[in-house]
Amino acid sequence: MVRDPGFPSMRDVVQNDACCRNPSRKDVIGCETPVAPFPNLGYQRGMTLTAFYSGSFDPVTLGHLDLIERSAAFLDRLVIGVGVHDAKKPMFTADERIAMLEDVTEPMTGKYDCAIEIVTFDNLAVDAAKAHGASIFLRGLRDGTDLDYEAQMAGMNQQMAPEIETLFMSSAPETRHIAANLVRQIALMGGDVTHFVTPGVAERLKTKAR
Repeated sequence: MVRDPGFPSMRDVVQNDACCRNPSRKDVIGCETPVAPFPNLGYQRGMTLTAFYSGSFDPVTLGHLDLIERSAAFLDRLVIGVGVHDAKKPMFTADERIAMLEDVTEPMTGKYDCAIEIVTFDNLAVDAAKAHGASIFLRGLRDGTDLDYEAQMAGMNQQMAPEIETLFMSSAPETRHIAANLVRQIALMGGDVTHFVTPGVAERLKTKAR
């Protein structure tokens, strides 16, 4: 994707946010009142903007993929964290979920100036985010229910890691209704899931449901 040179990038927005935050800053070009961008973010000019996007991805859906691709357009680095917890009984193993994520993100290589990494974690997401050098929690919002839950989680994470900000992105209208648990149920009952996942993931679901 080629960005319109006349339209500010997310990096520009971060670097020039809120012109009255800190009058002592003199290095923000194009702002009459110099500022410090997002003081909690720890972001400075020239730093790599890294986000941590966590989930079970069981399976990865078109909703996940939409959020990954849209965020790759403005991030320098996106770390996708696949949660691995003993209390949960996923349909796909961690290795299978990683393989699916690698398959669906491979076409983005070279398309965006963003390094995409896929990792597993079995601890708190906030600790995993810190371990991978993230300054942003990336979260998708499908509806008001998601907002209530994610806002609460953002507040908890803010207390534990004030240096990491939560960035909410609204789901695209065409994927807002997709939920991985519903996709699994449809697949297990022999339904058509091709409207909700990529062809490769649909084939994996078909195999698992046999």
